[in-house]
Amino acid sequence: MNLIKVKKIIEYLNDIEELVECKGAEVSTVEGFSSIYDSIPNTISWMRSQNIDWDNVHATLIFCDRNCVPPEKEMQKRRFVKVNDPRYTFFNTLTKFSKSGKKKNIHMSAVIHESAEIGNNCYIGPNVVIGKNVGILKGTEIHANVVIEDNVKIGEDCIIYPGAVLGITGFGHQKGKTNRLERVEHIGGVTLGNSVEIGSNTCVARGNISDTMIGNNSKINSLCHIAHNVKIGNNVGISVGVMIAGSVIIEDNVWVAPGSVIKNSVNIKKGAFIGLGSVVIKDVDEITTVAGVPARILEKQM
Repeated sequence: MNLIKVKKIIEYLNDIEELVECKGAEVSTVEGFSSIYDSIPNTISWMRSQNIDWDNVHATLIFCDRNCVPPEKEMQKRRFVKVNDPRYTFFNTLTKFSKSGKKKNIHMSAVIHESAEIGNNCYIGPNVVIGKNVGILKGTEIHANVVIEDNVKIGEDCIIYPGAVLGITGFGHQKGKTNRLERVEHIGGVTLGNSVEIGSNTCVARGNISDTMIGNNSKINSLCHIAHNVKIGNNVGISVGVMIAGSVIIEDNVWVAPGSVIKNSVNIKKGAFIGLGSVVIKDVDEITTVAGVPARILEKQM
């Protein structure tokens, strides 16, 4: 990583209104970021508590809580930057200063239907397959081996990680006159808002009539299944291994922990938290935490 001027970091912390105070030795540049427990010389780290074995700390710039009292001996060797939230500030700064620049090309092995529209500054990786009437807006990254079926719309600055599949036919069947399962045709699509992320080997099924929808800034981890007609709001976090059945509605700012299963047609309202490994079989109210099999209310904030 290139050298980063500490002056630029301080200016950035002022811009995001996180900086409280700087104390200790003068440090003009750093070379990157490292964990406080496995720190590297001339890097930035952050500390949660003051119970630290300083003999094993090598970082030269440390983000700490505004109420932290750094040891006098350590202030002679490194600079302490007091902030409102050390963890948030550290990772926010890491994101700001360690970006490697977006890829902006279409790999020669990608197969793209002539009707698809690809925006400016997009990246389409190796062996990607893109179907008919697909729209991908500017700045989006589609990584290796992704399959995007027909009638999928993807917003700006999204990231689709390797192996994801968008727009597959949903698991929709009905019993015919002979009691034999017959496939129901799915004519809907998938619509993703801006800054959406879809993890590796995650599947998002298209709607049977209207689109399956995922709102702005929602993040879906790897190995998830999003069934047909699901509606996911803005700023929703879906952790690894989550299975969401058909026609579920998940409103804004919900968090779904790893390994959860959500029954079809359930409505999870704004700000709810679904605990680890939960099986959700009925609606969840706003700002409510549920967990268990079946999921039960653990906490509701007023």
